[in-house]
Amino acid sequence: MLTALCALIYADRLDVASRHCDEVLRQQAARRAPTWRAAFAACRGEIALRRGDLVLAKRHAHLALAGVATDRWGVAGGWPLSVLLLAATESGDLDEAAAAVVQPLPEAVLNSRLGMHYLYARGRYFLARGRDQLALDDFRLCGELLAEWKLDLPGLVQWRLGIAEVHLRAGELDQARQLTQAQLDHASGRYPRTAGLALRLHAATASDLPEQIRLLDEAEEALTAAGDLLHRAQVVMDLSRAYARSGAGDVARVQESRARELARRCAPGDAGLALLAAPPWPESVPAPEPAPVPHDSVVLDDLSESERRVAALAVQGHTNRQIARRLYITVSTVEQHLTSTYRKLKVHRRADLPDILTLVGTDG
Repeated sequence: MLTALCALIYADRLDVASRHCDEVLRQQAARRAPTWRAAFAACRGEIALRRGDLVLAKRHAHLALAGVATDRWGVAGGWPLSVLLLAATESGDLDEAAAAVVQPLPEAVLNSRLGMHYLYARGRYFLARGRDQLALDDFRLCGELLAEWKLDLPGLVQWRLGIAEVHLRAGELDQARQLTQAQLDHASGRYPRTAGLALRLHAATASDLPEQIRLLDEAEEALTAAGDLLHRAQVVMDLSRAYARSGAGDVARVQESRARELARRCAPGDAGLALLAAPPWPESVPAPEPAPVPHDSVVLDDLSESERRVAALAVQGHTNRQIARRLYITVSTVEQHLTSTYRKLKVHRRADLPDILTLVGTDG
């Protein structure tokens, strides 16, 4: 049963894995089987962690570690400890993460599949501490071992993305982009969570804001499909920052509101909002210089505020469906606004819309 659940987890089928694992835990609750309960609690913690429920992930990790003495776990002890370590790191509780790092583990852990979870989690902890070289060592070792064992599965651990983040922090965009592209190629469109995580970092290497926004849109769609609330919230907050830097203030505020709501579902109160901190790497795309408003922009005054918002997103390359989702309106309403805009500006298609709409249409 654990093997079947791991297969579902590594295939990014977290919703199915969650249902089955909860059912097993309900069945085991009435039995005197502490080892079984601990093993499935560790599994449930891994699922919760990947779905962005950091509180539930830590709770199950603690249940697993409390249910069976540390010296009785053997190499499997790397699993609940890695869940606790990564959940504490992601939630910003580095003191709890540090306590997990110093927990003794058998040397054989690093020669096991579950040890790869621990190596990756420890690498993330080192990144959070600013110990980039130590993090890089853990991510590289993880990749080398998985390649040696022919076990480099896209959904097991994303060690390439860990290395890519180290390069991003150093401003080495080309190296980061090669790794994120390699992770996307490795996922082959069949691992939505893995693809979403890769697309977020890929967007950080983008050469211009429209490309960055497009990649972040794709990342959100993938993470939504995977059910990963935490990283979806962070992607939506990245979108908010990208729109703000492009001058689309109204859209940026809508995205920030969405990000905050998603983050509160991951962790309560200030802890949830802390998850939305700006990523610790420099912006790859400089903010555009304010463009002078042409004299004939007075024509845009004929547009309503709603028409300006829709037209601004259309100029930035969004589809009607994406615009509808961003502004919480129907696709039909988007089409109506665009038709009215074309008529007022005397154009026939969105490609003819003036670029000034990006500035005037969102904040004006």
